[in-house]
Amino acid sequence: MKNLKNLVCVALAGVLTFGLCSCGKKTGNGKTAELTVKKGDTVTLGSYGGKKIEWIVLDTGDNGARIISKEGLDVKQVDDQTELIEYLWENCDLRAWLNGEFYDKSFSDDEKKQINKSTVKFEKCPEEYSLAGEGKDVEDYVFLLSFSETEKYFKSDKERQCPISDAAKNKGAEDLSGNCRWWLRTSGAFKNSFIFVKTDGSYRINTQNNGNRTDVCVRPAMWVTI
Repeated sequence: MKNLKNLVCVALAGVLTFGLCSCGKKTGNGKTAELTVKKGDTVTLGSYGGKKIEWIVLDTGDNGARIISKEGLDVKQVDDQTELIEYLWENCDLRAWLNGEFYDKSFSDDEKKQINKSTVKFEKCPEEYSLAGEGKDVEDYVFLLSFSETEKYFKSDKERQCPISDAAKNKGAEDLSGNCRWWLRTSGAFKNSFIFVKTDGSYRINTQNNGNRTDVCVRPAMWVTI
């Protein structure tokens, strides 16, 4: 009987340990993400233009929660290059800004600990006639959604419509509805071009050399432990 009691105690301890160990998610940094949010929630993290940034939880996974800013935060070019030199997400100005100045200034040291570095996969333009080149996967703290990710999380033009922040107003990106255009990281059909979402929520894919446009907003996305 004593041996039976010991076996029961060991089994219960194993169940308890398994339960405790399986309640978190492993992040890309090897940390366990104890998530307190679910898909569809709105959270606040960091600040921009003197205002707290609100984020929408798009999904949860092994790297925490994937979030995207609720508003188009500011008007930014993907790259200011005007010459016919091809650039992709891996080497564009906007990626450098998001993971440099934006990351450094928008989040406190404690908030940065919540942001998980993730693999950001290259995605070629969906158009069969695309002239854009092949890119490579990179590691980022902050990134833009790709075309396929946007299709996954926003099921209609209406859902893709994005309000504009106070910081971005009066910079040429707002229409009468109060919505803004916002960049994706997927290359457009032509070299030096990127897909963006228009103010009505539809896509613009085939504009030539549009990466240096000055009327499209940035809508950052991240994986976080929150």
